[in-house]
Amino acid sequence: MSRNLKQEQQSQSTLSKSWFGQGYASLLSILPNSLKSEGPQTISFNKSGFVDLQDIKDKTLLLEQYRILSEQVNKISENRESLNNFWITLNGAIVGGISYVKDIQIDNLHPKNLFIWALVLFGFFLSIFWAQALGKIGKDIEIKNEMVMEMEKFLPAKIFTTSYQIKVKTREKGSLSSAEKNIPLLFCLGYVAVALILLIYPNILS
Repeated sequence: MSRNLKQEQQSQSTLSKSWFGQGYASLLSILPNSLKSEGPQTISFNKSGFVDLQDIKDKTLLLEQYRILSEQVNKISENRESLNNFWITLNGAIVGGISYVKDIQIDNLHPKNLFIWALVLFGFFLSIFWAQALGKIGKDIEIKNEMVMEMEKFLPAKIFTTSYQIKVKTREKGSLSSAEKNIPLLFCLGYVAVALILLIYPNILS
């Protein structure tokens, strides 16, 4: 008896994981390539003539351009963190709104259902937009990192190049971490789960 119960629980767990995996794969199919893999995207540009040093003045200008580009990379990373905090706060407010509306006791459930569905759909598409924005930011950072590392070939210290090589060795590849890329996807799956519950159990709000 206990063995059958255990097998049934394992079967349900496997089914749940399978459903989660299928949903996750479906979401990945509509996202940018930069969010689909854990490795860095290979972004190439025409490096021929990118750095052209004729005299000592050119090297001074190169150093200044290197400084400006490095600051841009850091600024983009700071903006990315601020953007993530904004999206997390906004999604948290939507989830809180769904929970609040669900607990409201009213006789007419139609406006209640309508409002919750509106919040779920709004949160879902908002999370998709968040993931796409992260993809664009990640690509921009990768391009600028490539440019910085190309400049470093003509400079004594290879700061960005060394940092990138360390990330490759420690498998911390790419400009976006796996956790950072997965947060909007998890929000999307959460909204999908809420939508499925509302469809399967329409009286749950009563």
